[in-house]
Amino acid sequence: MESNSTSALPAQRTVVAGLFALFVLSLGLRWAGIGHLLPHKNEPDGQIVHLSQDHPDGPFRGKYPFLPIVLNHAVAGGPVDDVPPEAKLSAHLDNAALPFLRARKFLTLLAWLLIPGTFLLARRFFTPGWSLFAAATMGVCPLLLCYSVQARPHALVAMAGVGAMLAALRLTRHPGWGAQLLAGLATGASLSCMHTGLAALVPYGVAALIAGRKFGRVSWLRSLVVLVLIGAMTVWAYWPAEADPLRAGGRGADVMNELGLGEDWRGAGVRGGLRLRDPRTRLEGHVEGVAKTSPSIQIGSHRIYLNYFQGGGFANLFGSMRSYDPALFVLALVGGVLLIMRLPSLKRGRVTLSKELRDDVLVVASHGLPILLVLGMYVGSKERFFLPLLPHLALLATAGATLIAGLLKRPLGSHMAAGSVVVLSLALPLLTSVRIATLRTRPDTYSQAAAWLTTTIPKGGGTVVLANMTDIPVRQENLYGVWARRAAVSWRNYQRKVWPPSPLRPYFPSYTLHYPNKKSLYAILRAGDSSEEYSKLLSQWDPDYVFIAPIGVSVQGYVDALLPQIAREVTLGNGGKLVASFSPFGDPDLKKLGLEHYFGKDAKRRLWELEALGPLIDVYSMH
Repeated sequence: MESNSTSALPAQRTVVAGLFALFVLSLGLRWAGIGHLLPHKNEPDGQIVHLSQDHPDGPFRGKYPFLPIVLNHAVAGGPVDDVPPEAKLSAHLDNAALPFLRARKFLTLLAWLLIPGTFLLARRFFTPGWSLFAAATMGVCPLLLCYSVQARPHALVAMAGVGAMLAALRLTRHPGWGAQLLAGLATGASLSCMHTGLAALVPYGVAALIAGRKFGRVSWLRSLVVLVLIGAMTVWAYWPAEADPLRAGGRGADVMNELGLGEDWRGAGVRGGLRLRDPRTRLEGHVEGVAKTSPSIQIGSHRIYLNYFQGGGFANLFGSMRSYDPALFVLALVGGVLLIMRLPSLKRGRVTLSKELRDDVLVVASHGLPILLVLGMYVGSKERFFLPLLPHLALLATAGATLIAGLLKRPLGSHMAAGSVVVLSLALPLLTSVRIATLRTRPDTYSQAAAWLTTTIPKGGGTVVLANMTDIPVRQENLYGVWARRAAVSWRNYQRKVWPPSPLRPYFPSYTLHYPNKKSLYAILRAGDSSEEYSKLLSQWDPDYVFIAPIGVSVQGYVDALLPQIAREVTLGNGGKLVASFSPFGDPDLKKLGLEHYFGKDAKRRLWELEALGPLIDVYSMH
């Protein structure tokens, strides 16, 4: 894959300096504002943090495979120092954020290893200069940046996939016990991070076959032993958890109570294991118009619906890359077309590859192609599922970049051609990532609304309805018996653990907050007349203010989209007056979706208009 244009790329010393600069830049992008939206709006699926807290019996099994939970428990899941109840609100907010913040930092460092890993992977095919370019595409990739700083395993499994490929590549040249065990551990680690890590089995199998062909019977026997190791790690990681910790009683209930979840967690279903669902099981809901009615395979708490394999995931991949990193995607397409065009020449012998290089291509392709095929066919594929594909896109993009640089060599010269391709390819994703990092350092709209409330009712005691919102960073008075969404347990449940169920106004202001979110809305919808039922809620609560997020932060489902519309109509009908707005765009009249932990499809343009994270929040006075 090396091109003649690579001679224009930097010398070894310059490459080392470039790697150092890339590492500093990529870590800086990830570290800037790493505590954003904490503790009031932590990322969804926060089980890695909740289940790896410092429990007497160790971490608890839950939705994700066990390895990320165990790692976080060992490194970042220690006890948090107590803060006196009478301490300032800011001290309690910082303390409540600490478990997620420590997990984010630890998992960010692990996921960051994907960048040097991509450099080492690219060195199998490209010169040091172009390998630096491949690593740089990962260092500034906005999609990777969004998920690298979350306390979730998606970036971690992408990093583990790179490690598994590197170990498999080593195995094709060194069949000894060290290489075999390293490949087995790397493959098992990938499987144990998340179910998409199952793809790492394929390159290990290909590498074991190549090693067996080269080195004979001894290599085969070692591979069989390593397969047992991989199987043991997988069983350990996916061993079923209790179907429902509260119903199961014992340690599960104790852990949930320690977390302050209590009855609010009942029925949420922290599950584990691998099983095939009854095809007669019918679940409400759909994805991209495909109903959840088929047989399904359950891995942990993730269900894979078999009738979702209709090819819709390819459109999701295209939409995600177009939104996050179109430059990388276009270059990868160019590189992919280049490889396809060279296949006939390889067959005819016009283009020759060394045996080792062919083996390397086979090992790497055996990891990327299954992921592309499975996720591309699965209509329920989300943008975060595609993270293990990013290193492969980096390699293809580098091939495309070398081709374009070669074409531009004659009119521009070697150095100018290579430099132009590099700068133009990295400029947009770098600027996008800098923009994301900058927004993370600013106060979000939830914090702005909370500051307004504490200024407007400085002594506390007010009643506020939060419609289509999860939480705001203020002291809540009615903590007990309040339904807590899993997406926002960090701050609310911290308060339950720190303060007894009684007003604490002598310490600092506290407020009564009501959440007519999904649970209340389901009851409203079943009642038939949504407006009348919602009006009853307002009469019952008698709020001073109603906070409404009329649009939200991403494309919502039917229930979430209907709630703010009902809330606004009923609030105005009951005499509500708009008294304040907190817009992520700085202009409350600009009715667009805000952004939080990720920005989904078709959000690139909004990203440049934003001034803060969070949704538009309208405040209505009811008295």
